[in-house]
Amino acid sequence: MSSFNNSQLVALAIAPKCSAFLSILGSSYIIVKIVTSKSRRKRVHQRLLAGMSILDAFQSLAHFFSTWPIPAEDTYVKYAIGNNKTCSAQGFFINFNVGVALYHASLSVYYLLVIKYKFQHKRIQKIEMVMHTLPVFYIIVSGIFILMDDSFNNSGFFCWIASSRCEGDACLRGRNAMTFLWIVLGLASLCMLIASICIFLLWLTIRKQELGNRNRNIRFHIESRNVPGAQNTRPRSYLQDSARQSVMFLGAFFMSWTIPIIDRILFHIYGYHIFVLYLASGILHPLQGAFNILVFMRKSTKRERKTTNEDPPEPRFNLRLSFTSMISILSGNKLNASNQHMAVFQDTQLNECVTILEEGHNQLNNDKK
Repeated sequence: MSSFNNSQLVALAIAPKCSAFLSILGSSYIIVKIVTSKSRRKRVHQRLLAGMSILDAFQSLAHFFSTWPIPAEDTYVKYAIGNNKTCSAQGFFINFNVGVALYHASLSVYYLLVIKYKFQHKRIQKIEMVMHTLPVFYIIVSGIFILMDDSFNNSGFFCWIASSRCEGDACLRGRNAMTFLWIVLGLASLCMLIASICIFLLWLTIRKQELGNRNRNIRFHIESRNVPGAQNTRPRSYLQDSARQSVMFLGAFFMSWTIPIIDRILFHIYGYHIFVLYLASGILHPLQGAFNILVFMRKSTKRERKTTNEDPPEPRFNLRLSFTSMISILSGNKLNASNQHMAVFQDTQLNECVTILEEGHNQLNNDKK
């Protein structure tokens, strides 16, 4: 840290406050929206998101204090006015960030179980308790052990796992700090790996289903002047939308953790921080709540567009027929909805659709004659 100039030290002290403030707002918004909505509280993934946001709000608040809790005796740190107790308190709450990482992994596992393995609500509820217990158990147990070792110390622009007052290999505070640090970084990396594997398996599942649908069905999208408001639009399925949301949460997870992990590894290899990476770490790591709110609001906005009465979309007519249903109509047989599957019509345009098909059939017969 002493190798940085005054402007760089000021930037390292102020930048985390800005990103942490945005994260606090984002996590608080998610918590309020879920807690105050009865329908959201009934959904497992919404409760997981609420638990993750609660932990993130605490760790973002700790990040917001930035260098203030660092002991004032560390004169090279800008705006440090704290002591060992305030530093330990900040480090304890910043340690919640690994609990957030565990929630991210749990959320990815949830999407995989529901979409790929088709877990029902009652079955997934039994696993939900583990998904909530594991992050909370970690932050309490690990926090107690790290506090007992006095390993929450000045870590640069905030207090976290680090040694302090060292002479050679002997340190007065944080004798086992390196061991704790590598355990934490390893656990966070493991969560990233688990989440990535889950999303990859999820992508394979969605891809397989899409290929299967293409092989089984012939999809017709009629767009004609004779059918007012007809559009050649394919609605996105629920599975596709859920998979996309899980990928976006994974992206938020990676954006918050990748740079800090790389910066920490390079520091222990070269013995000093690269300022650009160090500053990026201070900005991105406290920003998890802000990334999460972008994904959350995307889903909420989409749902509101579907339910709002203002500016309704133009009437849309989609015709989706199986091959057997198409042959039945063209051959002159009546379409039996109970026997012929995959036929979906808008009631007000059914007659127009059948008329178009019959005209096409007659035209084919005329051409043959």
